[in-house]
Amino acid sequence: MLNQNKIEKSVKKILEVPFWTGAKPEDSAILILPGIQGYRIPDGSKIWPSKGKYLWVAGTRGDPSYSRPKILEMINKQTRKSYNPNIETQRFANNTVDQMMWATELLKEYENVNHVILTTALYHTSRCTLTLLKAIEKQSLEGVVISPVPIIHSSGPSFDSQEFQEELKRIPLYQEKGDVATFKDWNAYLKWRKNFT
Repeated sequence: MLNQNKIEKSVKKILEVPFWTGAKPEDSAILILPGIQGYRIPDGSKIWPSKGKYLWVAGTRGDPSYSRPKILEMINKQTRKSYNPNIETQRFANNTVDQMMWATELLKEYENVNHVILTTALYHTSRCTLTLLKAIEKQSLEGVVISPVPIIHSSGPSFDSQEFQEELKRIPLYQEKGDVATFKDWNAYLKWRKNFT
């Protein structure tokens, strides 16, 4: 198992991955992972629809509970847009794996989508990205590019926070369990992504 410093360095490298230059908004979906920070949905939706035609908001365990009407209200308030049929919401998810399995089901349904813009709180982005990569692999989906876009918010946890330190502990545990891609998998994926057009 990697030591804590190597894990932290690998996690931060994921956050530095540039937005995919081959992205086309009409073939891109923005995947927002909400959670206890109320800023995730409104801040995550700021790049919709300019960066991605589709907006997918994953579910939660109910901490807090975001109903579809509440999500649409938050998005519409932020974007000043009326209801849009390109918004998908998940009603409930036990954990990040559930959220990513839901996202991969949407990828099967929306066959034109070849780019997922994953956005969530800064400290949560790396584990979510690795979990999505693992879910894509488990579903044998090909040709899907991931662009991690961390939400940096003034009230959000920093790299020095307890939340970030807890993520550094969770990642190797979930990698061993097989729910999260390894850093070796991620590096191989980045080589593929660099050449994918």
